Amino acid sequence: TLEAGKWHLKRGPVDIEALIRSCCRLMSEQAAAVGAFIEAFVADDLGEGYIDERAIRQVLLNLLSNAIKFTDQNGVVRVSAWLDGENLVIVVTDNGVGIQASDLSRVFQPFEQGENNLARAREGTGLGLAVVKTVIESHGGYFSICNGTEGGAKACMSLPLIQDDLLLSKEA
Repeated sequence: TLEAGKWHLKRGPVDIEALIRSCCRLMSEQAAAVGAFIEAFVADDLGEGYIDERAIRQVLLNLLSNAIKFTDQNGVVRVSAWLDGENLVIVVTDNGVGIQASDLSRVFQPFEQGENNLARAREGTGLGLAVVKTVIESHGGYFSICNGTEGGAKACMSLPLIQDDLLLSKEA
């Protein structure tokens, strides 16, 4: 398993928009249970990416679950996705409590959770963001998390959709 460090990428062609919308639908019931809702803004031109679908699905579900967990009633979790050259950019934002500044440096450490009372009151293993970062980086991508400009948290990822050797073979 990924948590135990025994995991390898299994890349294949994936319909990116379908993957994102599927994750949003799957988490919409959890969002509704806390009185929040999920919005998806997905660019029309995403097409297919050569990624590990299962791993990226888990990343999206982890990020959505975290956003929902810390969003109050009438809260909004937003997933935005677009292409930036050969990279897929996905941003998950919420208008919840955000991350305490003192916790931002620790959120990628396994088993670390925020120190605020809300974090302690909500279930979680503390593996989520450490796993997310590992998966994204294993795809050759970049992941960051910060507080949003209008409150809440903002998780950003950039994933190359084409491996360098695949891109080179197409150009040859």
